Parts: sequence; structure tokens; C-alpha cells
Amino acid sequence: MVSAVYASGVLPLPGDQVPISPAVAPLAVRTDVLTVRWTQPCDTPGWAYLVGTWRDGRPGRVMIWLDRIVVRRRC
Repeated sequence: MVSAVYASGVLPLPGDQVPISPAVAPLAVRTDVLTVRWTQPCDTPGWAYLVGTWRDGRPGRVMIWLDRIVVRRRC
């Protein structure tokens, strides 16, 4: 079962799925889902880098606003 959890200011855990769009990642060029492998801190407060894989298996790294993400976590 996968549930959607609003995760304001919380870093996703490895295995979490995060929908990425320009609303949460201003440099995103399209909407997709990233499965998180790890997170990296960002020098700017309220931001973080997510590193993982896209739905098609390609590696991805995206800078996101922490207060705008929604995390999908297996329960």
C-alpha cells in the first residue's frame, strides 16, 4: 500500500517517491516521480537536493522546496 503524506520541511527517506513539478522544483522541465535514494543538504535554508531514479529508470538529481513536497511512502 502506498499512502501520500504531506511532508512540510521533512526530508524524504530512501525509497520514498516524490512527485516533481515546477511547483516544488523551479528548475524542473517536466512533471515526473523521483524515487529517492538519498538527500543532500543545500546551502539555502528550506531547500534540499533529492538524488534517485525517475520512473523510466534514469538517474536524477533535483533541487526542491522542502515546504512544498508531498512524499509517497509504502506503509
